[in-house]
Amino acid sequence: MKPKHLLFSTLVLLSLSACSTTSTPPAATRDYSASGNDGATCNADALKSAIGTQHNANVAESLQQRAGAYSHRVIRPDAHYTTDYDPDRLNIRIDETATILNVYCG
Repeated sequence: MKPKHLLFSTLVLLSLSACSTTSTPPAATRDYSASGNDGATCNADALKSAIGTQHNANVAESLQQRAGAYSHRVIRPDAHYTTDYDPDRLNIRIDETATILNVYCG
């Protein structure tokens, strides 16, 4: 086989292999029905009294437990965060002075 034909054949094979589909497993997702808190989802309604108070690690843990949330995250000013919805996650939004501005689930 001439080098020109060999090169052409190789390019054709590489092009075809690039078009083949590969099976990738789906991204892991949490089963919310087995979230570790007996299927209850986050309930931040009773936490509105925390608005205006100072945030710290102990306060965040307490709020998470009171809400029945599986997890929590603190959203600081000008911070980047994901917008994925997690019904078992408590969000605690704070300002520059660590004052709690809002608490909500999602």
